[in-house]
Amino acid sequence: MPDPIYGLPRGVIPRGTPEGGAYVQTPDGRPLATIEAVPDWTGSDSLTVSSVTVLLQEGRRLSNNYCLIAVETAAVRFWLDGTAPTSTTGLVAEVGDIIILETVDELQDVQFIRRDGADAVLSCNFGRRP
Repeated sequence: MPDPIYGLPRGVIPRGTPEGGAYVQTPDGRPLATIEAVPDWTGSDSLTVSSVTVLLQEGRRLSNNYCLIAVETAAVRFWLDGTAPTSTTGLVAEVGDIIILETVDELQDVQFIRRDGADAVLSCNFGRRP
């Protein structure tokens, strides 16, 4: 029967980590799973993506280390390494896709461009993880 508090099998013990995440371990101390730290959400923005590459808002990308991006209205292309995508090169994110950026470098380097003829809108939620 699962533990009523954690929903884990009885005897599995949740433990904190110095990074702010958590892991669970079996009674003999073996790690069972890792649970990431939840971000402290700091703000949100909408970003319109057109035929010229765009970066995330400077103030947001410099002060956060985590970002969830929902592709709302049209497909986009992007690169995470600072390279500018084009309408024919780059990773594709379709309407309904969620892009997760998990480091300061990713937030600072990601660039977007619309894939097709219609402008895209990205909904961005920014946060900080320990």
